[in-house]
Amino acid sequence: RIDALVEYMPPWEALVHPKCGLYQDFYMVRWAPPHHNVDYSGMENGSDTLCGATWEPDECLPSHLDPLRVAAKRLWIKNKREQEQQQANAQRAPNSSPTGS
Repeated sequence: RIDALVEYMPPWEALVHPKCGLYQDFYMVRWAPPHHNVDYSGMENGSDTLCGATWEPDECLPSHLDPLRVAAKRLWIKNKREQEQQQANAQRAPNSSPTGS
């Protein structure tokens, strides 16, 4: 039984990710008890960062999880936008420093 979809990975990132490797959407699934404390990191698709979680392709998730899929994708988009904004600010910062006279 699935407890939560913890993270989303788009196909272009999944293709080169060592735990996924296919061009499709992947989700980090946190499993419900009694599997929530299992260390899956040694498995091909096991999470290296979260105990009790594995990366699963979209096609393996049942349709009743669609609201969780949407929430995970929205969070991914929000985080990407924030990262891009931080990178843009960091690139502008050195150019906007005042020069002495």
